[in-house]
Amino acid sequence: MEKIKLIINNNLKLRRLPQWFLWVWAASLLFIFIYFIVKGKSYFWLELWFLVEMIILTLFTRTIGFKRMLSVFFQGILISGILTFFLYKFLAIVGADVRSALINGWIIGPAEELFKLLPIALAVYLLYKKRKSFPNASDFLILSVLTGSGFSIIEKTFWGEVSFPFTYGPHIGGLYLFPDALGIMVNGRAFGYIGHAAATGLVGMALGIAFYIQRKTKKQWVWAIPALVYIWVSVEHALLNSYYANGTKALLKLGGGLVTPWIFLVFLAAMLIIDLYNLFSWLAKRPQAKQVLKKSEASFFKTLHVYNILATKGYKK
Repeated sequence: MEKIKLIINNNLKLRRLPQWFLWVWAASLLFIFIYFIVKGKSYFWLELWFLVEMIILTLFTRTIGFKRMLSVFFQGILISGILTFFLYKFLAIVGADVRSALINGWIIGPAEELFKLLPIALAVYLLYKKRKSFPNASDFLILSVLTGSGFSIIEKTFWGEVSFPFTYGPHIGGLYLFPDALGIMVNGRAFGYIGHAAATGLVGMALGIAFYIQRKTKKQWVWAIPALVYIWVSVEHALLNSYYANGTKALLKLGGGLVTPWIFLVFLAAMLIIDLYNLFSWLAKRPQAKQVLKKSEASFFKTLHVYNILATKGYKK
């Protein structure tokens, strides 16, 4: 039991950041939220609600805390947003028509999906340096959703005449699981994009599941899973942008974007099963760890997150 307590304390130390740094991040977050509420209006609440959903769903299985989550959220704004801005500027300088289907659809669309993955790669690298193991699938999901949401906040502040009459995807009454899955009607059929946060979250889950399968099987084919998911969301994004550029309706052949929310749910179920199985299997072999968890009233979730780290690493002692 003492050894487990020592591991918990050592892992919790990794979460501590200088106080001034936290205040700067908090002030910046408040400024951006206020700016987005004013500029993005109702879109702000769509982003916030989806973030809340994913934070709740990963509450018992993720291994990262709110400080790192805030950091990744800002990286989604800064890294992904700035790279996209420079891409637009570069294309304008070389004389490319950024409103054309080729540029806005097949260059900018997939590029945005790629830029949103960079903060995830940075976060995973930093976590690996500290833990000597990769995060679990739940971590990949929440990191991806945060960076995608950060990017989406920047993009939506520049939306002008874009209008979406309805939301689509799984829902209970007027409560939608994917509030940013905004659609329009094309040829009498729904047509849309699942939203940046969910699209990147889907790729992130695919990466997390691939890491898990690769660790268990040592097979390299598993990397085809996130590659195919990235291609899927990129093609959907490109075809949506192409429609707004020249009226191309090819996205309807892929389901008009309505299939992707259900693909997300399949990956979500697989992710939760994998991470919960890992955690319960690890705890089942360590009755003393359960006792520590029961007595950790003030830091229950922090302790649980550390246990998820140990379960992911396959800690044997």
